[in-house]
This record gives sequence, structure tokens and C-alpha cells, in this order.
Amino acid sequence: MEKILLDKKIKINDVIEKIENRPESNLTLIIPKKSDFKKEDFALLKKACEKLNKIITIESVDEEILKLAKSEGLGAVHPLFNANSGLLTDIKKPNIEENLVEYNFLKNNNKKEIKKIKESESELKSNNDLHFFKNINSGQIFKKDDLELDVKLDDPKKYHKVHKKHFILNFKFLIYGILIIGLGLGFWKLSFVFSSAEINLSFKKTPFEFNNLIIGNKNASQLNLSEKIIPVELFKNKQNITLFFKANGKKNISQKATGQITIYNNFSSGEQFLIANTRFQSPNGLIYRLASNVVIPGAQIKDGKIIPSSITATVVADEPGEKYNTGPISKLIIPGFKGSPKYDGFYGELKQGASGGFVGEKVFPLDSDIEKAKKEISEKLKLALENSINFKKPDNFDFVGNFQTDILKIIVVSTSTDDAGNFAVLAEGETKIFAIRRTDLINFLIGFYNQSNYKKIDNFKFEYLNARPDFNNGIVNFNLKSSGNFVYNLNLNDFKNNIAGKKIKEVESIIKNLDELESAKILIKPKWVNVLPANVSKINIILK
Repeated sequence: MEKILLDKKIKINDVIEKIENRPESNLTLIIPKKSDFKKEDFALLKKACEKLNKIITIESVDEEILKLAKSEGLGAVHPLFNANSGLLTDIKKPNIEENLVEYNFLKNNNKKEIKKIKESESELKSNNDLHFFKNINSGQIFKKDDLELDVKLDDPKKYHKVHKKHFILNFKFLIYGILIIGLGLGFWKLSFVFSSAEINLSFKKTPFEFNNLIIGNKNASQLNLSEKIIPVELFKNKQNITLFFKANGKKNISQKATGQITIYNNFSSGEQFLIANTRFQSPNGLIYRLASNVVIPGAQIKDGKIIPSSITATVVADEPGEKYNTGPISKLIIPGFKGSPKYDGFYGELKQGASGGFVGEKVFPLDSDIEKAKKEISEKLKLALENSINFKKPDNFDFVGNFQTDILKIIVVSTSTDDAGNFAVLAEGETKIFAIRRTDLINFLIGFYNQSNYKKIDNFKFEYLNARPDFNNGIVNFNLKSSGNFVYNLNLNDFKNNIAGKKIKEVESIIKNLDELESAKILIKPKWVNVLPANVSKINIILK
């Protein structure tokens, strides 16, 4: 029976061609493990064998190949099994002398090749560490530790390279071993770099309750334990707001436009007096009169040139009505100076124009509108004052008592309404309240109970009850109701810096020397690391 060793990537058409060119009718096809053969390939192979009158047996170590061959009715055998003993590796080391290999590639009686094979055979017999087995049925040689090392008998070069391949494999294993050890050492070092620690500490707790009268004094600079005096601060806020309110009254009115005029002296260095009702005329003939007397300062004379001086005053339209409502006017003359040298030297300018002129029915605020507006603006001003103090209060302060808010004045800016029928109201107010530093409160309680300076208060609760402020004298009396636990105040930053990078044994010794310590637990990740991280940010301290 002739055996044909196939390549893993061989196509079915090439296989059929090999069968067709072989004279023998009984053939064994040796198919390597993980070859590309599929079920349909075996079906084509069976049809070809029937047509060529060939008997084909499939031999492979691949169970899937054998299964597919059998499913198409082809003979299929595993080269490593027989009916009695199972795997050949279970057999004792055979005597190579008794199982001589048939070298059917030596048909040309090449003496040099025979010599090489004999030398290889001798080398195999002298090597006690290599266990080779010959499967007579398959014509293959298997190494005990590598059952898939195939040696085709038609190729002597592969046979000679068995030892060389074994050496290469061992060398590769050595390199892989070195790499694995190196990676292991690198990982070991990285585990220190990326390690983290958690330390749970529990200290002795001393509970307390306090309920007593306290005097907060703005003028006190320090705590007075015997007289129960704590320094306080007085927070103040003063501001004004302007709001617009809806007017509900209506009446016929005749109203003159008004504006702010800038009067220039470009005439002389002497002052110029202008009486109330002095006329100013616009280029289109509109007359505006001074609301009160004014004195225009003298101009400056520099290098023989006049530098104009100016003053701002209020002017009122000569007549009521909207036609006097105007935009900016760059120059208004004074008709009273016409015909004199002052005519060109004194003039006015309405930079913002004039407004408010009106004749007809207009909305105006009733007395009830004004009273309602005053009440609403008072409430809003009070809320704004208190919110402003709350916003500015530092986090370490607590208010004692309530706000005292005073509305200083409320002014109806004008009974004239805007185009939407609203009138403006201005209010000004002031609020004040006492506040105590929380650190002063804690230090007072620590000192009152004769606790160490290294203590803090845990689970701290407090209330300021029945506060009676005296803002004139800067004093507030109140009842302090407080409770909590005195506990050792560990400086976490100093402690972390002290233990960072130290071995666990050293850290345990440091922890045992902490004052009033009740219990401690150290957790390090990964577990095999016995040194705390050098980076303090990777050390987490949990106080219980």
C-alpha cells in the first residue's frame, strides 16, 4: 500500500491528479492536522476513486478530518492508535535495532545518502534523552514529547534535521523563558509603582453635651472660658434699589419737556451770571428756559487763545407738548445777547436732547398704587440685603440670631409714567447680624472640658437659641446647645508624608504609637507588595 503525504493547503483537484498518476490501486492519503479539506472535498474524492477504480484510506491525527472521511464512506485511521494498546506513547521505549526504517527513497542506491542515514540512526541510538517511535503503518517517526512532528520518508533532509529542530525548539523555549522572567520582574516592579494603600484608623471617642448661656462680644479679642465669652463679628450691608410699578390712575395733563443743557463760555476769562428763565433757542426756533440761576465760569486764556469753560443746568420747554421732545442739539443761541459781542461767545448744547413734553390724557399712580409699591419694594429690598450678606459670609462663620433690617427711605422718583404706564420707586435700606467663627466655638468647648489641644469634635451638633442682640454695644447673648465626641485630631498630611514609601512593619510601629488609638487596619493592593506607595495621593486614610 503506497502512502501519499499531502500538504495542508493542497486543492482537491491536485489530490485527484496524484491518485490518477499512481499505478497502485490501494493508496493511503496522509492528511496533516488543520488542513483545508472540507466535506465536499471528500465527496469529490470518493467519486473520483470509484471512477478510477482505486481504494483510498485516509490517515490523519486530526479527528475532524477522520470524521468527515468516514461520513463519506471512506476508510479512516489514526496513526497513533491501534486496536490493542491505544496511543503509541504509552508503549515502552522501543529498540530501534528491531524496528528498522524502510528507506524507500534510496531506490538509486546512493551510498552517500545511506551513510548519512546510518550516522543519523547511530546518533538516535546513542541519545538516551530522545524517545522516538516508528509507526510501520503510517511510515512516520514521532518524538515522545511532540506527537505532531511528522517526518516524511521521501525526504531525507527532514530526517537529518530532527536533532537540529529539537535544538532550535529548546533554544526558543530558553528565549521565551528569559522573556517571561524579564516580564515577570518588570511586572513586579510596576506593581510597586501602581500600588495603593488604605488605612482604617479608629480613635477613642469622649462624648459630651453642653447647654449654657454664652456672651458673644464684638470687642473681645480672645476666648474667656470662665465668663463664657466668645468673640463675634458684626456683618452689615447697605444698598438701594429702584423698581417700576403699574399706575392705575388716568387724568388730562399738560406737561413741558425738560433736558440737561451744557452752557459754554467762549468769550472771556470773566464769569457770566444767567438768571432763571433765560432763553435758549434751537435752530428750528424752539425755546427752552433755564430752570434756575447759574454762573458760567470764566474761560482759560492760553498763549492768547481762549479755551472754553462750561457748566450743566436744567432747561424747561417754553410750552407744553410733544414737539419739544427732541434728540441732541449741538448749539442753542441765547437771544438776549443778540446785538452784543457775547452773542457768539455764549451758547448751549443739549447732548441728550429733551423729553417729557405731553398734552392729553395720561396714566398716573394713585395713592393706593404708591402704598402698594412702597410695601412691595420694602420686602424686596430686605430680601436683597439678607441674600447679599448670606452670599458674602465666609464658610467658617455661623450667624447668631436674626437679621435686623431698617428701611432708611422710600422715594417715588416721579409720578410721571413711561410709555408702558409704569412709575419708578427708589428704596434704600440697611441690614446687620452677628456671626461667630466655628473654630472659636470648637476651641471654647475643647477648653471648657479641659481637652487636649490635639483634639477635634466628631459628629458635632450645635444650636444658637434665644439670641438677644445689642447692636449698639456690639453684644449678643444666646444659649448654646451642643453635643458631639472629642477625638484625637490626626494631621492627615503629616501622617501620610511620614508613612509614604515605608515598609509595613515600620508603618505598624508608627501607628501603634498614635495617641488614643483603638484599632487599625492596613490594606495594600496588590497583596504581595510589602511597601506603602511613595506617592501620598495613593494612600487613603479612613477615620472611624
